[in-house]
Amino acid sequence: MSKQKVFSWPNRKKRTSGAIYDDEGCRIEVSGLHEGFLNRTDVPREKEQTVVEHALSLDCMWVVTVPDGWKVSSRQTIQLSFLKFKLEKPNDCESNFVDVFTERTDLPSRLKNFCGSIADSVVSKSNVLHIRFFAEAAAINSTFSILFTAFREKAAGETCDDDEYDCEDATCISADLRCNGRINCRFRWDEDECQVRGERCGGGFVGNYGVCLVRVGYLDC
Repeated sequence: MSKQKVFSWPNRKKRTSGAIYDDEGCRIEVSGLHEGFLNRTDVPREKEQTVVEHALSLDCMWVVTVPDGWKVSSRQTIQLSFLKFKLEKPNDCESNFVDVFTERTDLPSRLKNFCGSIADSVVSKSNVLHIRFFAEAAAINSTFSILFTAFREKAAGETCDDDEYDCEDATCISADLRCNGRINCRFRWDEDECQVRGERCGGGFVGNYGVCLVRVGYLDC
């Protein structure tokens, strides 16, 4: 008689003050970016298939690390904005949820637990965040999409640098995020009065940061 391979993943640990189980087989690391996306679809297909075939639970961790402080005296933080959040079993906090942690993944370090029908924005206190997604087999179709943005906190009286954009809330973001079609500043100022890149404008066309470029001879100015 041939032996059948049995899949056995560690059971999810109960929520205690100790470190929470982190499945290394479903760990997604994102680093060095000033913005980016975290999606349910990032989960490896083979991992999801194993969950479905063997009625296991899906337990994945995203680790986001943004550039640490453009200035020595500055503190870098991260904002998470949920673009989509839909759990298969809303309000069933044992079957499916999204947790947000700081640099550590023990319960005292948890910033937010989302297991209902709404997920609001989260702001970190450092340049590292952990995002954990858990779903039992019956809730495997739960989904989410998150936009993360790196912020630099300004000191009192300080201004943003030339390669930064001032969000007018004591924080700066990379100037590249200005008028990119995504809301990065907490109060949306980065997309205020923007024109779409490539559109015609005042004798020229819209270039980077929503600026109107006018062709003079062979030069854009």
